[in-house]
Amino acid sequence: MDVVIVGAGEGDLLVSDKVSDHLSAIGPDPRLPGPFHACGHEGAGIGPAPATGSLIADAIPGRRPAIDPGPFAPGRFDTPSHAA
Repeated sequence: MDVVIVGAGEGDLLVSDKVSDHLSAIGPDPRLPGPFHACGHEGAGIGPAPATGSLIADAIPGRRPAIDPGPFAPGRFDTPSHAA
């Protein structure tokens, strides 16, 4: 699935169904200020929605999240071990 960015303002969400390492990408885009990712849930359906919503709701205003967002950071794809 290709995603086309039609806007990149504060709080925009980028949505896709898959990511290369099969772990959701949740959080701010590391390369472009403003957009947030909430994607890559693949076949999990709505199961991860509460945790995803919580992470995004904390990330937008810069609050400390209740769970560690590190494993889901969209910037993890900038490292060679996660390159597609």
